[in-house]
Amino acid sequence: MADDFFNNGNLENNGTLTWITGDFFTGNSSTLSGDGLINTAGKVLVANGSVGPGSSPGALTIAGNLTIAGSLDIELGGFTPGTQHDQLIVTGNVQINVGAVLNVSVINSFFPTTGNQFVVLTWLTRTGALFTENLPGDPGAMITDYNLLDLTLAMTAPLPVTWLSFRATLHDGKGVDLAWSTASESNNEGFGVERSANGRDWESIAFVPGAGTTSEVQNYQFTDPAYAIASAGAALIYYRLKQTDFSGAFEYSPIRIVEIPSQSDIRIFPNPADEEISIAFSQATAERGLVQLFNQQGRLVVEEPLSPQTTEHQLLISSLPAGIYILRATVGREQWTKRVVVE
Repeated sequence: MADDFFNNGNLENNGTLTWITGDFFTGNSSTLSGDGLINTAGKVLVANGSVGPGSSPGALTIAGNLTIAGSLDIELGGFTPGTQHDQLIVTGNVQINVGAVLNVSVINSFFPTTGNQFVVLTWLTRTGALFTENLPGDPGAMITDYNLLDLTLAMTAPLPVTWLSFRATLHDGKGVDLAWSTASESNNEGFGVERSANGRDWESIAFVPGAGTTSEVQNYQFTDPAYAIASAGAALIYYRLKQTDFSGAFEYSPIRIVEIPSQSDIRIFPNPADEEISIAFSQATAERGLVQLFNQQGRLVVEEPLSPQTTEHQLLISSLPAGIYILRATVGREQWTKRVVVE
């Protein structure tokens, strides 16, 4: 069994850190920063913590794979990566989980202007979702470009609308409600509503007329029906707005992501429990798998194999101290994580 490294504090690495036998975890409320190199045979997993390359600013290199479910914190203080603005370099795959956040801040009185670009994250390959973005300046002034090998921040000309909000909300059986509002508009013809199943290939699904020129708050709404979402056949659905003015010029809004619940899930009962728990699968497992139970320190305390065609598996927990545990069930490429309370 591989040994994993758990960072539950604030780790600043300015040298070379090598972890050969397992994964490198950055957990709740913890941080990973510095200007060094991290070598790992597994992956670096940023759970609910944050990774902030450099030391205001700087560059951090991960020789391996990165999975980020927490936040990536980037500081911009100039144009040179590693010395004037933060850069995270990943030599393998970057997996961005749903809910991961990109936080960008400007330091040292730096003032980015139209046309400036900053490569803040590089990779060999990228999978998963896109970041939820907290970007500085006026909405739409800075955009994110997900390129083949990197994530670039780019400064654009101000949009002819001032955005207040843009939300995408899933309603079971109804579809996805898109709602957005503007504080002011100038020469605004309207909004093209676009949808994607992978965050790269987009299709136009509607056009909502704008208010032309106004300084009053405007509210807009569109519902993408459930049958259309089902036809996309994806676990994640991406939405953006293409704002177009009467001259034909256009700009895109930030991207919003909706997670479509999987038909395949597991159920834990009873929970809380003191003797035994049952793990029920909504569908019989198609191949061999594994059930693991971790304590709050991230240490593996129970591990049992799963046989093919399993619909329910019992796990004995009577020897465990009372507390909160994390159960992970893995079957092939599918993985589920649930919280278990032992009394």
